[in-house]
Amino acid sequence: PQIALVNQAGTSARVYIAGLDNVRDLEAAGLDASGNLYLLSSLGKNKKKFAGGSRKNMIKIERDGMNFRKASEIPLADILLNSLRSAHDPSLTFMLSNTELKLDVEGMAFDGDDRLLLGLRRPVKDQSKAVVLLMSGLSGAFAGRPSVTTKIEYQLELKHGSGEILGISDLALCGQDLYITAAPAEKHGRMGALYRLNRVVGASSLVKVQEYSREKPEGVECHAGRTELAVTFDHGKQGSHMIIYNLQN
Repeated sequence: PQIALVNQAGTSARVYIAGLDNVRDLEAAGLDASGNLYLLSSLGKNKKKFAGGSRKNMIKIERDGMNFRKASEIPLADILLNSLRSAHDPSLTFMLSNTELKLDVEGMAFDGDDRLLLGLRRPVKDQSKAVVLLMSGLSGAFAGRPSVTTKIEYQLELKHGSGEILGISDLALCGQDLYITAAPAEKHGRMGALYRLNRVVGASSLVKVQEYSREKPEGVECHAGRTELAVTFDHGKQGSHMIIYNLQN
């Protein structure tokens, strides 16, 4: 895999990650508070019902200038599965199917070095609520001490104007605000929305910032200075593009 670095002028550079041969079904990338980059697959099964290999893992990448290298890797799907089971919480069972995870993760955002928010594209809870999970203790998992706890942080009703139920396609923390891109939970066509949630107030503060009727948002990222927000759209063979929102307006 390659990393595309884009500066504010729009100039991009692609670099390879040393020590990393491939990643299956890469869905999310995020930075922790120390500046380390993490790559995450969906943790679910592909179209052929395969759920093994790197699809189950989270990969930690360290950066030195323009050089990136794989530092470590953990089986996050297994850690999440064990965490959900050990919680003995009936509200979490909708993500489990017998001995397997029944979910697709498409968004993640670090809250410090030890707390990870995961946005689920599917399943939605109670047929209408998109779910953001909070995993705590992640730094210990990378240190060989996988004492991780998981809970539902938010249950959000994300619905397109057409009536389509939306799941989460990405997350981005921007100060006290959590930005969420959403797309059809069952992938019915190109549509979606951008939401903002104030984490101090909680789920009741959810606001739909923008709705998209012919575009499917797949990624969102906040500028380090919290002045701009980038939303990316992926249309397969027809290419991708990005919209930049000014957060100072």
